[in-house]
Amino acid sequence: MQLNVTYIPQKTNWSCAIACAEMVMRYHGLQAFDQVVTYNELRSPNPLVKGEWQVLNDDLLKKVRALGFQAEYLLFDYTDPADMMNKIRHHVSAGMPLIASQRTALNFPGGHSRLIVGFEDATSDGKEARVVVHDPSTVIRQGVPRGGSYVKWTASNFATFWKPKGVITTGGIAVAMRK
Repeated sequence: MQLNVTYIPQKTNWSCAIACAEMVMRYHGLQAFDQVVTYNELRSPNPLVKGEWQVLNDDLLKKVRALGFQAEYLLFDYTDPADMMNKIRHHVSAGMPLIASQRTALNFPGGHSRLIVGFEDATSDGKEARVVVHDPSTVIRQGVPRGGSYVKWTASNFATFWKPKGVITTGGIAVAMRK
C-alpha cells in the first residue's frame, strides 16, 4: 500500500524535516510554507558537525502546530522489525504519512528525515517486508538507498537506520501530523 503523496526534494542541505512536513501539508491539500524561509527561521548549529546546521523536531512541531496541525511524536521499536511494521501499517492504512527521524548514513553523525508513505508486507516465499519512503535528499551516500520518491527499504535495513546515533538521532522517533 502506498499513499498518494507528492514528492518534494529538500532545498538546502539540512531542510529534510521541513521538506517532509511540506509533503504532509500538501497531502492534506494545504499550501505549505516556504521551505528555505522556514529553514532559515528554525535552523540551529549542529553540535556534532562544526559549520553545519540542523532543524530540531521540537521546533518543527511548534511551527506546524502554529499553522493549525495536530503534531505528535510516535515511538517505534526498531529492535523488533515485525512490531515496527505493524505500527507503520496501522498509521499508513489510516492515511497518515510519518516523518521518520533516522541516521543520515551508518557512518555519519548527523540525522536525517524520511517520509514514510507506504509499506509492502512480507511474502510467503520469504521476501522481507518493506517500508516505502519519500527521501527528500538526492545525495548519494555509500550504504544508503538512493533518495527520491517511493524508495523501498527492507524492514530490517530501515530499522537499522532508526537506531540511536549520538544526540541527534535518539532512535525510533517519528512525527505524525494531521489537520
